[in-house]
Amino acid sequence: MKKICGWILLIIFSISIFIFVSKNKNDYGISCKENDVALEIKYKGLSNSMDFDKDEEGNYYIAFKDRIIIIEESGKSYSLFSKNSLNISSIVYDREKIYYASDSSIFCYDLKSKEHSECIKGIPNIGDYNKVLLKLRGEYLFIAIGSATNSGVVGEDNLWKKNYPTEHDYSPNSITLKGHNFGERNTGAFVEYGKSNLAGHIIEKNEIGNSTVVIYNINTKAYETFAWGIRNIMGLDFSSEGKLVATVGGMEDRGLRPISNDSDYIYEIQKGVWHGFPDFSGGDPVTSLRFLDKENKPTEFILEKHPNQTPPGPLYQYNKVSALGTIAVDSQGELGEKDSVYFYDKLDKKIYNYNKSKTSKEYIAFGDKTQVESIKILDNRLNVLENNQGVLYELKACGNKNNVISLNELFRYLLFIALTLVIMIIILCI
Repeated sequence: MKKICGWILLIIFSISIFIFVSKNKNDYGISCKENDVALEIKYKGLSNSMDFDKDEEGNYYIAFKDRIIIIEESGKSYSLFSKNSLNISSIVYDREKIYYASDSSIFCYDLKSKEHSECIKGIPNIGDYNKVLLKLRGEYLFIAIGSATNSGVVGEDNLWKKNYPTEHDYSPNSITLKGHNFGERNTGAFVEYGKSNLAGHIIEKNEIGNSTVVIYNINTKAYETFAWGIRNIMGLDFSSEGKLVATVGGMEDRGLRPISNDSDYIYEIQKGVWHGFPDFSGGDPVTSLRFLDKENKPTEFILEKHPNQTPPGPLYQYNKVSALGTIAVDSQGELGEKDSVYFYDKLDKKIYNYNKSKTSKEYIAFGDKTQVESIKILDNRLNVLENNQGVLYELKACGNKNNVISLNELFRYLLFIALTLVIMIIILCI
């Protein structure tokens, strides 16, 4: 009887392994679609991390909502600082200093003096797209600020208005409005919910606006608007020629001014240029046939006069909206074609590669519960920060992948072992 119970327990245990492995493969498995790249786990235990960077000594800096830790090349890790009041969204390292975005401010942390200083304050980050992103090139810190609303008008879809009833989109330059109002409360554009516009209404410029990229000189401390009219940047990086490349979210079919049939985009962000938001998307006017709603009605312009009549079009138009996330540009051609773009699809849970042929292909597929927060190419490797399991992955180009065991292969081996155990137990019991 004991022998039978033992066999039953072993069978139950084997089946449990099979179920556990199968479930985790679907939830967190990884499949590399290229044969000439190898995947490695760099660090674990980074759940709820927001961003990362690396210094010239090989030390990694990992940002969480309220703290930043260092993982030294030796593997030793410890906290650099922690503050409950922080809400960190992005970090960059530069010459013994860490720049980080938290709510409406940009801060600098000096690794030598251990002191914090505020670089910029008053960033309008209340709204739908409040994750401020940072990228450094030379002496300039590039700061991406998202829109407060879907398409320029505060409505019932903006749940934040309950706590911030006077907030709305701010423009970095003066604009003149047509005077269109929306909904039962006759809410206008670039004003708080329930406040109307008149024809010819002038919206005065704000020092720092929504839907903009601001540049900050880390030496002189001066800052200015680099580009505007960019709805919401979800990731940004630089090409080999210094061009700023970004994933930009398209407008959605929601709110008081819904926009139908829009997509996400990859843009080259051009200095001094208005990129179209909220009257253009992907280089097309919202009045065009492309954006007709279900009743074949066009959307009206908000602005009386557009800063430039033909806003630039994107480098690439994606096939979905509200899908694109973080991005990395292979400016040195370390992983493949020079200046090819790697971008993350939050819905598909995949990283795609876009190159000069203007086509994209699947590069890495993740499990259903994966959430990639940030990807960067550092020291010839694509670094991928996943914050649900809390893993920092590294992908590198390699000529021979035969000696590399990927997570996908590991799952297959475990499944094989579990099935083998079950079969052996059944045979022994007969």
